[in-house]
Amino acid sequence: MSESDVLRAPDELRRLDQCAQERIDRPGAVQPHGLLLAVDPGTGAVVQVSDNVATLTGRPVQDVLGHGLATLVGVDAAQAIARASERDLAEPADPVPVELCGSAMDVLVHRSPDGLLLLDLEPGHDRGPEAWLATLHAVMQRLAVARTVEELRGLTVDAVADLLGYDRVMMYHFHPDGHGEVVAERLLDESLEPYLGLHYPASDVPAQARALYVQRRSRMIVSSTYDPALLVPPLNPLTSEPNDLSQSELRSVSPHHLTYMRNMGVGGSLSVSLVTDGELVGMISCNNGTPRHVPYLLRRACELLGQQVALQLDALGRTAALEARLRRQQVRADLVEQAVVTRDLSGGLAAGPVTVLDLVRARGAVVRVDGRTATVGDVVPPDHLAAVLDRVGPGRAEPLVTSSLGLDHPGLAAEAPSAVGVLLVPLGSGDFVAWCRPAVAQTVEWLGDQSTSNRVTPLSPRSSFRRWRQTVTDRAVDWEQGDVDAAVALADDIGRHLDEERARRTAVRTALTARITAELAETLDPDEALRRLSHLVVPDLADWCMVTMVEEGETPGSRSPVRTAAWSHREARCVGLVSEVVAGEDLPWPLRAVHRAVTPDVEAEFAVDAGLVRVWAAELLEGSARRALLELEPHSCTVLPLVARGRVIGAIGLISAADRGALRPPERETAREIAGRAALALDNALLYRRQRKMAEVLQRSLLTDPPRTGDLQTAVRYNPAAEAAKVGGDWYDVFVRGDAATVLVIGDVVGHDIRAAAAMGQVRSLVRGIGVATDAGPAELLGHVDRAIGTLGANTIATAVVAQVHQDAEDVAAGRARVCWSNAGHPPPLVLMPDGQVQSITHGRPDLVLGVDPTTDRGEGGMVLPRGATLLLYTDGLVERRGCRIRTGIAQLEEAVADLAHLPLGELCDELLRRMLPDQPMDDVALVALRTGVR
Repeated sequence: MSESDVLRAPDELRRLDQCAQERIDRPGAVQPHGLLLAVDPGTGAVVQVSDNVATLTGRPVQDVLGHGLATLVGVDAAQAIARASERDLAEPADPVPVELCGSAMDVLVHRSPDGLLLLDLEPGHDRGPEAWLATLHAVMQRLAVARTVEELRGLTVDAVADLLGYDRVMMYHFHPDGHGEVVAERLLDESLEPYLGLHYPASDVPAQARALYVQRRSRMIVSSTYDPALLVPPLNPLTSEPNDLSQSELRSVSPHHLTYMRNMGVGGSLSVSLVTDGELVGMISCNNGTPRHVPYLLRRACELLGQQVALQLDALGRTAALEARLRRQQVRADLVEQAVVTRDLSGGLAAGPVTVLDLVRARGAVVRVDGRTATVGDVVPPDHLAAVLDRVGPGRAEPLVTSSLGLDHPGLAAEAPSAVGVLLVPLGSGDFVAWCRPAVAQTVEWLGDQSTSNRVTPLSPRSSFRRWRQTVTDRAVDWEQGDVDAAVALADDIGRHLDEERARRTAVRTALTARITAELAETLDPDEALRRLSHLVVPDLADWCMVTMVEEGETPGSRSPVRTAAWSHREARCVGLVSEVVAGEDLPWPLRAVHRAVTPDVEAEFAVDAGLVRVWAAELLEGSARRALLELEPHSCTVLPLVARGRVIGAIGLISAADRGALRPPERETAREIAGRAALALDNALLYRRQRKMAEVLQRSLLTDPPRTGDLQTAVRYNPAAEAAKVGGDWYDVFVRGDAATVLVIGDVVGHDIRAAAAMGQVRSLVRGIGVATDAGPAELLGHVDRAIGTLGANTIATAVVAQVHQDAEDVAAGRARVCWSNAGHPPPLVLMPDGQVQSITHGRPDLVLGVDPTTDRGEGGMVLPRGATLLLYTDGLVERRGCRIRTGIAQLEEAVADLAHLPLGELCDELLRRMLPDQPMDDVALVALRTGVR
């Protein structure tokens, strides 16, 4: 049998129930050492009297009932009692001294809740209160210097024993479960058996008795063998109910309690309440072997003493609790500081110089935070505790506190059969902190055998109060309130940190997602997009990362090859190690799962240990790659497919070491969103790359090498734009017509995509076809082309310059040439003269671009090019810059051409491109140059 068995045994519960039903506040009788009178305040007549009135006053009951007080106590005393009754009787008043039959009596005046004025008459004392004041003052002075609870308790029982002279003076302390313990004792009769340290059940001082002890701070029972003095009449004449005697000093006690006292060998007793914040927390209990009467004023002095002791005990307890709380607060602060600097909050609470076991003493503890579990010491399996939490309710906020899970919660014990003492504090979302204590053998000493063998009936008081030892084996050491408070406070600290951390993580993840989306949108190069992706997810989501991409261009229906396109590591020194792992096999181990899958909805997440890493290293890698993987020490990996338009186009592997652990659910959700956005960006980049390749092939197929005619040297150049807009509509053409004229064409179709390349091919073909077929001049040729664009519905806008170079025999002999040109909204050509002079050639304002108005009139210009002159046609990408006027660009081009005039024609073109273009040109550039008189 355990302590809890005693406190919750069926017989004990029945005793408590029986006690609760007994109306000890309305016993209908008083103790016979005194006399009780009930007076109707309206008439002043006595309406009830205890039946011992004749014994104490010599007057029979009938001579007292219905008469005024003066007939019993005299006029002067009756008037004094009347004056006392007019005062506030909420607090006990000083007694009114009277003399009855030659004996001094104290009249105690109080008002019954039932409406009657009740008068307790009990023997007075020949010594006045001044006889005790010096002693009481000295006692209080001694008590005031106590520094600990134990010291104060000892001093109190010594002082009360010396003051009152009872054989035994004890101090009781009530435990939270209701049972009591003797925590201090003074024996004036050394032959008595000590009760110090003994426990007694709650039924010894039941709930309604405790309530009366709070109302009346002292209770004297003069004799345990008295016969009660019954009230006459038995019922209150005003209410026809038993009179409420809860304020009466003479109120008779329960017969069970008198039996209790006699069985205990007590002839008389006095109890003084210790009340804190309206709660009975203990008592000073005085027992005597023979009947004993203590005057009222001395009892009042003991009540004051009890109040001081209660206040001082509370202050000492609060001080000790505050000191303990401050110590625990420091431990909590150290714990939280230690935990937050790690990336694993649960591990930070369970490992390190300070652990949760320093906050709450236990054999072991389990911490589960953000789904990650860490343990310290000997613990109940964490999954069992999680099952207990699930059973009591995932949304539970209150801690689960038990010293015996099996006794207190049999249903929960089935979930955790090895658990005994458990202090479990939920953190929300299935997280918790739990401390575990094992069952330990504890000896509890009781005030008498608590079993039915020590009782006449199961509900009667114990017959013997000899020390009774009990060994408790199925309970852990009880959790103190300080343990619970510290655990809850830590949970609050963790909760606040988690809220702040989750808010921070949410902000980081939101910013990360936005940053990744923005940076991936800035590039149309698939490899650059994946490189950026691998660097952006580290270290926010993983310690290191590898990204693969499915290659294009394979035969339909066959499995496309996969390559690792990008990787990164949070530590620069480890990037080389990841590179060695990537180089060691065609497809690194974390990414095989997705690419071997048939469907694109595969998501792999797994934890690995050192043994599994060694197996992978041995089976998949060799040499430096094997050593690199072992040094990287991967612990957890999440592999997410990059899925676009229903197909896997790549995968991203997020790998972390043991101190970081697996992705948390919010991180995993962020990783999925990033994978989706990355897949969309990658798919767009791949689509653009395919279009760009098609446009490049188309464009380059149309940009043919120029012909060589006589002493006219031509050179052509095409320079594509940077990756973001690589394919444009710029083109050139050089061809010889049937009349031997050399035609130079430069043009630019609006747009930078495959449609622009296709449109460029159409316009170029129109110019070439019409130019060859009609022998038309430049203006007429552009007019024909403009009308053809409209007729064919090409919906194309383009700029162009057509220049026709003619030579007859004299021109050839002189090394010169005649040129005529027409300009449809294009930058003006340049002419470099043999003397190094450079000029832009125009025929007035440039004509309207092609594709707008086919009826527009177009003009021509012409000039003679002497031997060694150079004609240069170019597109706007050579002279246009962001933030710079095109005229400034043309002036810079003229300056460059003049500076490079001495170079051969091909070198001149190359050097012009080098000087005029930035490293990453935003537009494509076409260039056509012709030099005369070159043999």
